[in-house]
Amino acid sequence: MKIHEFQAKELLRDAGVAVPESVVAATAEEAVAAFEKLGGKLAVVKSQIHAGGRGKGTIAEHPQQHGVQLVTSAAEAVTTTTFQLGALRHLEPCPDVIAPTIVSTLDGDEWGHIDNRGSSHRLRLLSWVDGDQFAALGIDVALAGAFGRALGRLDDALAGYAYQGDNPVLLWDLQRIAGLRPLLRCIDDADIRVSVEAAIDDFEEIVVPLKAELPHQVIHADANPENVLACSGGVGFIDFGDIVRAPRCFEPGIAASYLRIDGGDPLELVRPFISGYHAVAALEPSEVEVMFDIVRARLATSIALLYWRLQDRPADDEYRCKSLESERNASHFLAALDTAGRSYFTREIRELTRKAAAT
Repeated sequence: MKIHEFQAKELLRDAGVAVPESVVAATAEEAVAAFEKLGGKLAVVKSQIHAGGRGKGTIAEHPQQHGVQLVTSAAEAVTTTTFQLGALRHLEPCPDVIAPTIVSTLDGDEWGHIDNRGSSHRLRLLSWVDGDQFAALGIDVALAGAFGRALGRLDDALAGYAYQGDNPVLLWDLQRIAGLRPLLRCIDDADIRVSVEAAIDDFEEIVVPLKAELPHQVIHADANPENVLACSGGVGFIDFGDIVRAPRCFEPGIAASYLRIDGGDPLELVRPFISGYHAVAALEPSEVEVMFDIVRARLATSIALLYWRLQDRPADDEYRCKSLESERNASHFLAALDTAGRSYFTREIRELTRKAAAT
């Protein structure tokens, strides 16, 4: 049986399975209307064809080009769009970094426009990066190490990139974590709320005062398992929508927050990941000392934003229950790190970097 992705979603939704919201559009005008209906800052426009998998569809004017269309609203500052595209341009000459490339318009511009009902939207086209999302794979020690090395190479490549719009306002930016405090009321599990609040408190008390002393650069800032791909040529990265200038150590800390295991040593995958990252982009002692609180802060951010987005749904709402169940490993990982403690975590990471320096 051959069915399109949107048809599969309809079947799953009818069966009570939680799936991302989407709208079918056959024209540019319908796509704009769908964007406005869905809300949010970004939308992905995907071709719906029977071609053996996503990314096989081609653009009419560029039949050799497989692509994903990322749409941003007119509310996004031009400097932010230019900043994100500039980062991809900066990475193009880097042979050891796997990332999307920009497909220019027929006029040679980096983005086009769609105007509809008085609204104007910028449209950009990026190449398809062929690979399997880490979210669909079982991450083991070897893959965690490869992940760390690839992220280190990405940050090494981004280290020389700078642009005036490198500080966009992002919900996920740890530099703005204080803005999450009003959202904590949405966490109706008292134990989780206390744990999240403690992580934010520690971040503000320990990391924020040292922030100016830490090495800064532009980072991807969202290397979660859905944005990291296992490709034939190595590990690749997609979705540069959260890039920002920040302390460099936020990068491995954010990524490490997703290397969650169910039971056992919470650092089982974190160790090889940090070791791999450090082998390529050596961490300074000051960065190692704050890594524990960065990982916990990202987990706190993930949990707080999840509950905030679900706040209007009743406690027995099926979508809410399934969403919380799918993300429960975040709160479990945070609890495991709290139990392990800052001293244990930091000692283990410090030892990894010390051994690397001795070899």
